[in-house]
Formats: sequence, structure tokens, C-alpha cells
Amino acid sequence: MIILIIFVGLLLRLLSLNQSLWLDEAAQVIESSRSWGNQLNIDGDFWPPLYHILLHLWLGLGKSEIWLRSLSVVIAMFSLLVSYKLARLFTTKKKSLMLLLLLVVTPYHIWYSQEIRPYMLSVLLGLTSTYFLVRKSYKLYISAGILFVYTTYLAPFLLAGQLVYVCLFEKKWIRKAFGAILIIYVFFLPWLGEFTKQLTIGRGLTQSFPGWSDAVSVPLNKVLPLTFTKFMLGRISFANKLWYGSIVFLLACMYGYFLINALRLHFRNACALGILIGVPIISTFLFSFFLPIFAPQRLIFLLPLFYILFVLGIIPTNRVHIIAYVILIAISGYSIWLYNTKPQFQREQWREAVKFVETNKSTGSTAIFVFPQAFAPWQWYSRNLVTVLAVAPTFTVKPQELSTYTYTLTSSPKLFLFHYLTDITDPSHIFETYLENLGFRETNIHDFSGVGFISTYEKVVALR
Repeated sequence: MIILIIFVGLLLRLLSLNQSLWLDEAAQVIESSRSWGNQLNIDGDFWPPLYHILLHLWLGLGKSEIWLRSLSVVIAMFSLLVSYKLARLFTTKKKSLMLLLLLVVTPYHIWYSQEIRPYMLSVLLGLTSTYFLVRKSYKLYISAGILFVYTTYLAPFLLAGQLVYVCLFEKKWIRKAFGAILIIYVFFLPWLGEFTKQLTIGRGLTQSFPGWSDAVSVPLNKVLPLTFTKFMLGRISFANKLWYGSIVFLLACMYGYFLINALRLHFRNACALGILIGVPIISTFLFSFFLPIFAPQRLIFLLPLFYILFVLGIIPTNRVHIIAYVILIAISGYSIWLYNTKPQFQREQWREAVKFVETNKSTGSTAIFVFPQAFAPWQWYSRNLVTVLAVAPTFTVKPQELSTYTYTLTSSPKLFLFHYLTDITDPSHIFETYLENLGFRETNIHDFSGVGFISTYEKVVALR
């Protein structure tokens, strides 16, 4: 049965694997494509280096979207197996199978099983470290913990939850747990200098580019309900907000009921899971007052624990409980169907956008990005057939700087303006006004899912 469920999970994660790389994925692939000596030079990416190194090795065997994403798929398959094994430490075999089936169809797990970023690796290693901790296999716990802190900077928040768990439920192992976590942090010390550089760059970017905080994190007044919603429904958002809100409310009531039931049926285990989930969430929330790091996907390593706690409250012989469980499976199935059939729910269509520009170019055409440089997906997909111009060197369009681009612009018969992120870098549309003052007019506009609009500008020829 386990093998069959995991096989279904594999099939679901192989669907739509050929999507275009989006912004973060393309940046990740470009960084991991560099020489081996540059793999630890990742100042601009606020992540530890383990996934960069793994992807660098993976890139040696292929560079197609399917191959690149298959690394996360393989990691995800192991995470499903470890999730089942961890669930068995807290509950029965039948409930553990219910947990496994639930994770297999969980839209959020499926999405990040296909993401060329460290998220799924953090799930696997967070689960593995928790599994060895609960099993009291401290040597293996230390090994998994070291790999975990080299995967995500939010790992210390789960380690804190694990320590609280030991202090409350395994008191005679406190000294061993303290010693193990101390060893984990000692092994992290060689990376501390690079972490400090990344932190400095991140803070500087947030201060010089205020809109960036909103782009990389979630406002703290929304982050907790949004995290619950993403964990339950994934990244799908229905256009009908009343319908969407009703589904979220139903799921919240369902989860609340089973949480209360879990406390009634398995008080110790439910509290233990609550500590392992709650401490990282609260710690991340409080830390985010100083640095904007709280986003649901960064805490995805808590997703399996979130669902183990859910199934603890299910009584498999209770018909109402089974109906509720089937409803959740059905909602997840509907989200999966939307994801695989509707481009607007998939990743940004940069591959298609770059192809459009290079297919419709004319001699001397220019692609314009309102950003310090061409976006990473353009760099990855472009065949360098079009001149590139970036017009926001400090992340914000400044009118006094635009004159430096006049010659390049007026020498181009056709311009392709990407509106991607311009709400942040040029909210007043200063650059578009400048183009019009130079005599350009928008002759066409195309919309690519996720990428947004690409405007075609051409010089207006005055009639005599």
C-alpha cells in the first residue's frame, strides 16, 4: 500500500514538470551553473549552500526543465517516506497511511516538489532530524541537523522547537539534546562569515528598495492565516473571493475540530506536535519584526507535521470523520486539476515571453527591463538576438538618469518593454512617459501568465 501511494505521488509530481523557469528558479540555475569554485559565492541569495552544490552536480547531467525539476521530485519522494515513518512514531499504521495519502495530494507539497529551489530539501532534512530526535538516535540526529542548517536559515527555529520538545517530554535526554544542537551549530561556524554577508546585503536591499520587503515576505497581519490557507489549499486562489473564503472557513473549522479531537484522544502526542509546529512559527513571526523572512513557503518543512497533527484527530471507524477526510482529498484534487490545466496557476511563462520577443524582433530591437539588469529567466532563455537595456540601476527609476539611455532608445526601431515588477520599481510610470516624450508609441501589448504585459513601442513617423 505504501509503495502504491508513493507511486501515485510520483505520477502527480511528474505532471506539468516542463513549465518555464520563473524568476527565482532561473536565478538558482544560473548560480548553480557556475564553476565549482563559485558555488560558495552566493552573497545575493539568502540561503545556505547545500542545495546550490547538489544542483551544480545535477546540472552535469542535463539542463532541461524536466531534468532540473526532477531533483526536487526525487527529494520529495524521500520526504513522503520519512513523513510516514515519523507519523508511525506518533500514531497507528492506518492513520499514518491516511497521512501519507493526504501529503501525496497536498497541492502545496506538489508545487514545491517541482520547484528548483531548496524548499523540498528543507522538508526532507527537517523531517529526518525530527525523526531521529524522537527515535533518540542522536548521532544520526546531529548528521541530519548539520545538513538541515546548511539548507535553510530557518532551521534554527525548528531546532528550538525540538529542544523545547525534549525539555517537556523527554527530560532525561536534555543534556544529550543540548550537546547535539551545540555540535550542529559548531559545524555551522565555517559558514557564519558568508551568512553575515548575505544578511548585510539583504538588509541593505530592504532599506534601499522598500518595495522589496513586500515582494519577498508577507505582511505580519496576514501571514498566519495565509500560511494556514497555503498549507491546506496550496497556491491556488479562486477568482470568486466569497467561494474561496468559504472553502478556507470550512477547512479551518475542519482542522480545528480534528485538532481538538487529537488533544482528546492523544494528548501527549498532540502537544508534542503542537510544540514542534508552534515554536518555529512563533519564533519566525517574532524575528520578522527585525528582518522580513516570514513567508509560508519558507516554513514548508512544517507541512508534514501540520498534517500528522490533523490525522491524529481522525477516528477511522467514524463515518463523519471519513467523509471530512474525503472532502479534503477532493478539494486537493480539484486544486491539482486547476494547477495542471490552467496556465494562470502555473509558473511564470518566461520561456514563452522570451521566444515572443526574439521571434518578433527587427534589426536593432531592444528589450527593456525596469530593473538593475535583465531578469534571470531572460538571461537563461535568451539567445542574445536582442539588445538589452536595464533602466533602474538602483531599483528605482529616477528622471534625472533617463537621459543616459536616450541614444540607445532612439537608435532602436522597436522596443519591447517588460512591465514585470514595475509596480515596485516605477509605480508612477515615469519611464513610459519618457518613451512617449521621445516620440515612441505603444503599438502592441501581450500578456504572459506570471510575467505580465510586454509592450511593443515603435517610433512614430511624422507625416509631411
